[in-house]
Amino acid sequence: MALAIAAMIALGVSSLLYGMANGTKDRQELRRRNAKAEVLAHRLDTAIRSSAMLLGRDGNAMVFWVSDANGNETPNLSELLRIEWDPATKEIRGYRAPSTLAPAADIAYNAATTDFLTVTAGLAGGASFPRETWGRGVQAWESGPAASSQGTRLVHYAMTLEFTDAAPATVRSAVALRGLNGF
Repeated sequence: MALAIAAMIALGVSSLLYGMANGTKDRQELRRRNAKAEVLAHRLDTAIRSSAMLLGRDGNAMVFWVSDANGNETPNLSELLRIEWDPATKEIRGYRAPSTLAPAADIAYNAATTDFLTVTAGLAGGASFPRETWGRGVQAWESGPAASSQGTRLVHYAMTLEFTDAAPATVRSAVALRGLNGF
């Protein structure tokens, strides 16, 4: 009789411990998933918010004039940022000129006539415009507005992140650009 009671108590305690362990595991997975989404969204939001002007946008990429650092009122290579989603690798990437870019390589572009999507796509991954992977496992990407121009002041995006042990999660954000004069 004592063994039966002890067995029932042991079964109850083990069921309780099993339930607590699984509950903790689920919460840890949820925290990990949310942290991945928040870190990537924060990085994108910060990069967009600190930019002065949207120079180009298509379904997979956005190009920004970060600032007029040299005061020539013209976007130079050292002042550009390309954010791109690669559907083949499911990565979000950022491209910027290195701080060690030689002045002779810091090309000035005409903001009115340059196709910045084409120019930066050609430079992307090279020594003057290296790639940095910002996030992996991005299943889908969408950005806007659809009718964007250099006068655009609000950019939005949605990305769907995939996880090995959880359902995909979609993150949406809308970010105001700083503008050339800081406003």
